[in-house]
Amino acid sequence: MLQETGCLSKEKSSGRPLTSAENVERIRRTYERSPRKSKYEVSRALQMPQTMVWCVIRIRLQMKPYVIQIVLQLKQEECGKRMNYDMFILESMENGTIADRLIFSNKSTFHKSGTPVKYRERRSLPL
Repeated sequence: MLQETGCLSKEKSSGRPLTSAENVERIRRTYERSPRKSKYEVSRALQMPQTMVWCVIRIRLQMKPYVIQIVLQLKQEECGKRMNYDMFILESMENGTIADRLIFSNKSTFHKSGTPVKYRERRSLPL
């Protein structure tokens, strides 16, 4: 290496091969048609490696996955009610009067289309 280049350091490697503009366009069109497809499904449909699809999506097209979250707006008049409720729950948990009456569940209600029903359920606890 010293005789060929006059330097002891390693030559710069070529790195990952570039993705052709045609493949980038194919991936972009696929995600425009169906944006909910996973990178695995796209790579299988286009017969490309998953890493190539991931690099094109994240780096070249700058697309990032996200989930829309529903957040309730906090109103000024509800602050007192929320604080009273939080203090009640905290004191009840410390006293042990409510801990054995709480039930946590991971069950949801779904529409026929498969989407979850989003509503606020209010239940009063018998104390």
